[in-house]
Amino acid sequence: MAKFVRLTLLAVLAVSSAWSEPMIDVGHFGPGGTISSAGLGSVITGSAVRISQLMGTGVPQQDGTTFTVGGTAGGYGAMDFVTGIVKSVKNLGSGIWEYAYDGGGLFTVRGSVAAAGITGNEVLLSGTFYDGKFLVRDTGAGYVVMMQAAGTDTKNASLLNFFGLPNNEFAFSGFSIAATVIGELGSTGAFSAIAHSSAITNAMVPEPATMMLIGSGMLFLSACMRRRTRRSADRTS
Repeated sequence: MAKFVRLTLLAVLAVSSAWSEPMIDVGHFGPGGTISSAGLGSVITGSAVRISQLMGTGVPQQDGTTFTVGGTAGGYGAMDFVTGIVKSVKNLGSGIWEYAYDGGGLFTVRGSVAAAGITGNEVLLSGTFYDGKFLVRDTGAGYVVMMQAAGTDTKNASLLNFFGLPNNEFAFSGFSIAATVIGELGSTGAFSAIAHSSAITNAMVPEPATMMLIGSGMLFLSACMRRRTRRSADRTS
């Protein structure tokens, strides 16, 4: 029994360590940049949404340290994006509208990270969106946009080298922007809003060798469990 427990623990540790992929976060808190859409049948556009901070978590180098992102005329990094087409706008009641959009589009984050030797207004990361949804809410004192998204992206090679990471693709599910709508919503759900916070949290996609390790660990764990079950059945028969 003790041997089985040790083998099971080793398999679980192999799987969990393989999934503990490094993460890189960028974001900003405070007004700056716009989000807008002509509503149903059009795209959602973000322009010059501010990015001021960057941090790596679980990375080989600079782990947990926050770095300043600058580079644009206003002294901040900037995110621009375009989503896929808005395919539906639903009134959910209680002053809430749900927007659903197709995948595709593109986003880029530009700026400088002096600590990493990136001194120009370079592309720090760029990627595309999966399809998704977001909400526009009537607060009684105006409308606010609460947008979240997921997708994949790639990083600036100098930035990856700074954190000691390989040139892997990243996946993000923590893309979020909050914004305040200027005026009213249009008849098709059109709006124009000022962004007041932004954040992208994403993890490095495991390499094929890592995925094989995950699969091998799960298969080994399954085999151990089946063997243990058969032995227990034999003893009770």
